[in-house]
Amino acid sequence: MPLVAVTLIMLWAGLDPTGYRFRNEVDWIEGRAGVRFGRFGRMETEPFLSREQAAALNQGGFAMELALDPEPDPHGNLRVLASFHSSIDASQLVLCQWGEYLVVMNGDDYDHSRRLPRVTVDTSASPEGPLMLTINSTPEGTSIYLNGEVAATNANLHLMLPSEPEPGRLVLGNSVSASQPWPGVISFFSLLPRPLTAREVELRSRTRGGPSDSTAGELLLYGFEEAGGRTIRNHGSLAAPLTIPSQLHALGRRFLQVSIASSTPRYSLVLDTVVNFIGFMPFGAAVAIVFRSHHGSRRRSIFVAALLGFVLSLTIELTQAWMPSRNSSLWDLLLNTAGAPCGAWFWLAGRQRLSRFLSRQPMASV
Repeated sequence: MPLVAVTLIMLWAGLDPTGYRFRNEVDWIEGRAGVRFGRFGRMETEPFLSREQAAALNQGGFAMELALDPEPDPHGNLRVLASFHSSIDASQLVLCQWGEYLVVMNGDDYDHSRRLPRVTVDTSASPEGPLMLTINSTPEGTSIYLNGEVAATNANLHLMLPSEPEPGRLVLGNSVSASQPWPGVISFFSLLPRPLTAREVELRSRTRGGPSDSTAGELLLYGFEEAGGRTIRNHGSLAAPLTIPSQLHALGRRFLQVSIASSTPRYSLVLDTVVNFIGFMPFGAAVAIVFRSHHGSRRRSIFVAALLGFVLSLTIELTQAWMPSRNSSLWDLLLNTAGAPCGAWFWLAGRQRLSRFLSRQPMASV
């Protein structure tokens, strides 16, 4: 019974099913074009952007437009509003929101600890209602326009669309891992194959760049005028409709990832290491209690604890690969597998010492 109870506790702690909603919380706005993203929401295209297309756009520059209603997060969490993602986070082009700030960058330097180039703009002074955001990327730098006016520039940032061998996809309202949801409304998105002039940005911001105003040869152009269903038509030249999956899941997940995100704070890595190692020690002790009482071999008890610890940890890690906000890590598997036999050894050693201590005590006189 103790082993069964500890195993269930380990599964519950490792998977934490109460912390996730697998339903994709994306709803259509009534009365106007647009969709609202809830606490757990996301929409995406299938991989469509080839390596050659991305390289051509990166060389000549491009522009992105979004009409959105951001909702500031009082807790200061970083939210992923939109990203072009291929196979690795380090090469993604990502638009994030932190508080009332919008951040555009390449890669996963979310906390800016590596000081990689980015453009940041404060939206707190913007008028209420939909905000027209234009991101202009040229070989000379990147600029952000809010409602047709320049809000921020960075000459050192040349935005790059991911150009890995695997095609890239567009993701809106969350990260590909479903771990950084963005609550808010998006009512327009476009990707243009060239930078826009300041005059073009001003004119297009007035009309929200709707499909009827398509004069710039857009590659992607979503007006969100469907008002229902799970597919958003692309009015641009590429075959890349947006879809709203019925369930929220991690995209492109890999089992037992070896690398650790470079943006993860050091204290988090230390805490995660300690928790994963010590957390499996009670399981190892429970295995030793059961196995030792039936077979009497100390060495076998430790070996079985390591084996069962590996099996349990592998089950958790493989399941986590499909869960929103969870990561399947080889490092966690190794720590768990090491913690289980250590827990068995500590329990057996402590039990042996306690037995020796009690055997030396004089028996009470009758």
